Amino acid sequence: MFRNYILAALRNMRRYRVFTAINILGLAIGLSVCMIIIMSVAYQLKSDRFNSNYDHMYRVISSKTDITGLFGNNASTTLAIGTSLEEHTAVEQVVKIRGGFGRHWVGIPGEQHIPLAGLFADKGFVEFFQYPMIKGDPTSALTEPFSVIITRKAAEKLYGSGEAMGKILDMGELGEYTITGILDLEGISTHLEFEAIASLASAAALEREGKMENAVDNWGNVWNGWVYLRMDEHADPAVIDKFVEREGTTHLPEDVSYSLHLQSVSDIKPGELMGNEIGPFMPWIVVYILGGLGLLIMVSSCFNYVNLSVARSMSRSREVGIRKVNGAGKKHVICQFLVESVMSALVAMLLASCFLIYLEPAFEALNFASKLKWELSHDPLVWLVILLFTAVTGLAAGIVPSVVMSRFQPLQVIKGIRNLKVFSHVGMRKLLIVVQFSLSLFFIISIMIFYSQVEMMMQAKTGFNSEDIILVPYEEESYEAMRNEITQQSWSGPVARSSHIPATGFRRDSGLGRKQEEAEDGGVATYYVDDNYLENMGISLIAGRMLRSSDRGNEQEVVLNEESLDFFGFENAESALDEVLYTVDSARLTIVGVISDYHHDALMTGIEPLVLRYDTSEFNFIQVNVDPGHMEEAKAVVGEIWKKHRHGQLAEIGTMQDTITEFYDLLFGDLISILLLFAVIATVISCLGLLGIAIYTTELRMKEVSIRKVLGAGEFNLVYTLSWGFLKLVLLATLISVPIAYMANNFWLNLMAVKISMSPWFFIAGSVLLIGIALITIGSQTIRSLQVNPAEKLRNE
Repeated sequence: MFRNYILAALRNMRRYRVFTAINILGLAIGLSVCMIIIMSVAYQLKSDRFNSNYDHMYRVISSKTDITGLFGNNASTTLAIGTSLEEHTAVEQVVKIRGGFGRHWVGIPGEQHIPLAGLFADKGFVEFFQYPMIKGDPTSALTEPFSVIITRKAAEKLYGSGEAMGKILDMGELGEYTITGILDLEGISTHLEFEAIASLASAAALEREGKMENAVDNWGNVWNGWVYLRMDEHADPAVIDKFVEREGTTHLPEDVSYSLHLQSVSDIKPGELMGNEIGPFMPWIVVYILGGLGLLIMVSSCFNYVNLSVARSMSRSREVGIRKVNGAGKKHVICQFLVESVMSALVAMLLASCFLIYLEPAFEALNFASKLKWELSHDPLVWLVILLFTAVTGLAAGIVPSVVMSRFQPLQVIKGIRNLKVFSHVGMRKLLIVVQFSLSLFFIISIMIFYSQVEMMMQAKTGFNSEDIILVPYEEESYEAMRNEITQQSWSGPVARSSHIPATGFRRDSGLGRKQEEAEDGGVATYYVDDNYLENMGISLIAGRMLRSSDRGNEQEVVLNEESLDFFGFENAESALDEVLYTVDSARLTIVGVISDYHHDALMTGIEPLVLRYDTSEFNFIQVNVDPGHMEEAKAVVGEIWKKHRHGQLAEIGTMQDTITEFYDLLFGDLISILLLFAVIATVISCLGLLGIAIYTTELRMKEVSIRKVLGAGEFNLVYTLSWGFLKLVLLATLISVPIAYMANNFWLNLMAVKISMSPWFFIAGSVLLIGIALITIGSQTIRSLQVNPAEKLRNE
């Protein structure tokens, strides 16, 4: 029986080639998008699964107790909790990891460029994570201070085919490190990202020498460390979680508003959106968004199948009638059409696999995919999931047509009675077309609004100069020499130092208030700058003076922006001068100046209170103001000056404008590409469905068209007759989609501090574009019908 179903399905697929091709193409487009999503999520899900202790591995995270929001939790924690956990009887092993060795995996522009991105870690690091070590002893490779293990790829990058073991790595101010081991991470999926792991004993030594901030045994530092543990398989995670929380409550300083908790390693990728992650990750919210978009596309593809199959049901009604006369029951007819729909879906999967050849490189080239290491998994199990998903899609697409056609009555069909119940489904087919085109128009309008919003933000006035500023990594011991040499150049303007790049979303809050108790209630954005910062950035001083780098005690001085005046309760700028602010640790800060507001935070948010302070230990960047027209020359010269004063090391020289642009491109550039892709796909699928219905309807009305032509109907009249029914559906979709698109886009635009106004032209242009595409689709069949010779269609009548 099943063999007969397959043979019949193949026969019908060959007989109705055009409809079959449209159905398969529509399903293939939807499946290709879903395959990308399934493979991407599958790659994240297999992270760290190679570890035999995977189910018993946890890490300690820090949860903010005074602030809620997207980043309420941080993946980092105090390393001191690791010492407490080592004494717990249910904990088998603890591994402490500290940042600061080389470049962080994110690759923030402006940090010192050295050839390795790495971390400091305990001697049990390799054993704990079970990374394959091809050279060296995993138990002792990280025992001694200033020892380091590197990956095979890093060894090849540094030494080519030469031997890396025993070589010395000069890490500048971090010292010289001996390579004691090599890891092979090829084919390993892990949530950590690194090229080198130095011994934690090295970090402890550097902290004792004052070359690094204290983190190894500092309960108050919850930003520079990550702690992992493996517990006994019979241990209760809830018990250890309470122990960790209790230890945090007991030992964390009062000004550190965090509590400590456990997170299973299995919940990291994909996982909760966290701050200060140790490696690339995929938040579940991204999975839900991509999955939702993929589901919309897949549903639209299924709509096509349902629409065309139901429309074609009249052509196949006689086939159903004969099957029933020969003894086929309702369930047999349903099975027949379900087999056909599943086979169409399987063929579509093969075609989607061909599309994947071109889609995969495009996906991996996206900024967020490349930076966050979102690769695609091609494991056999993943392909099995895709196969099952395809089969379910085929069943979902075929269930409605199969039920509709199984209701045909044999006697009515064989007699040729035209008043079949199938015509009651015309309304359903029209509804599906309206839904598809509504979805397409929604995407088209949204992408136009989103693109305009991003363009506006990129061109918005930020209140500071970013066009002519070069960014250089800051190193205190060589700064004065470099500054003197840079300022001697003819193209050089003011040179300043800063802790942050404004308008890029990076900020640090400090508890400040006019009273001690007010300082503990919340944070104020704090930037650390020097006395040349305002001139360098083109920011106006409203009252008082700027910080003075040469003054002793200037770390107890602050400068406020205008927005801070209301926040701290000052009537005006003059009244704020010489007033005192308190920090959470009771330090007194004197207000010496007030500056004009500028967008120090991301442009999606409004201008908020800002405090400028001076502290050389907080500086990360040197900002060089360059005369217009000399940017490339200046970058080359500054790079050579850095190399000269930093013992031959290379610097990552960039511009402030490029850094800001890169930030918004990372946030929104890929989203624009994804929305554009979905808009194109949704429109193509909708037009495929409309084309199929137009082809079928035109075929049914060929005799009507021939009679009208014989009776003298003109071409315009015929075009109107054949097209108006379809055009009404597209116009109805426009009327439905425009208000929905307005409300949805107005909602997220209201969350933006800097936003465009939604011009009617967005909706007019989107509607005209969609109607034009629909007219071209319908017109292709209308024109074909006008070329028919009436004599050929009516000669047998």
